[in-house]
Amino acid sequence: MGEKKICKSICRMCGSGCGIEVTVEDNKVVRISGDKDNHINRGRICIKGSSAVTWLNLPERLTKPLKKTADGFVEIPLEQAMDEIAEKMLELQKKYGKQAVAGWKGEGTGFDQNEGLMRRFNTAIGSPNYFSNNTQCNAGRFIAFHLNYGCWPQADFRNTNLAIFWGTNSPAAHSYWTQDLNEGREKGAKSIVVDVKYNEQARIADLFVVIRLVLMQY
Repeated sequence: MGEKKICKSICRMCGSGCGIEVTVEDNKVVRISGDKDNHINRGRICIKGSSAVTWLNLPERLTKPLKKTADGFVEIPLEQAMDEIAEKMLELQKKYGKQAVAGWKGEGTGFDQNEGLMRRFNTAIGSPNYFSNNTQCNAGRFIAFHLNYGCWPQADFRNTNLAIFWGTNSPAAHSYWTQDLNEGREKGAKSIVVDVKYNEQARIADLFVVIRLVLMQY
């Protein structure tokens, strides 16, 4: 048995920012669990956060640059990979203009570390085209909230009288929402779920409203 330690951190699988405790043995992450001292999730995390340890230690995980050749993928040095990517980008920008190259990052708007690096990269290559998963997802909600409320409001499920969940399944996606809602239900709160299918959220709802899909032919 080697050195074992528990490091407190924050899960970045979504924008909730749940507190986590990461168990490390011999410099290897072996367990991820909720941080009971964190005021947001109070010890609970969803399957996305807890399963991250599996992805970190996956034997098939790519850790070195691979290049596709006529004989399949072959491993190449990092410096060579960076040089070839830079050369291709410059070639595309010379032919089609600087805006032909865009930056993409997997995390949503507001994750300052990755966002800052990507925006600096875009500035360096002279392109305003910057995208993330929020381009198709969270950005619309962010804009709507700020246009209507001037801020990003937080739902107070612990003290609400009625909560409506439309197209979301918090037990699987935002576990601390369910935790807060259960506290509210003890005070008499009701909940309504609107969705196309019966899910975990609907199971604890007072009313489940199913959306019936109608296929139209034109």
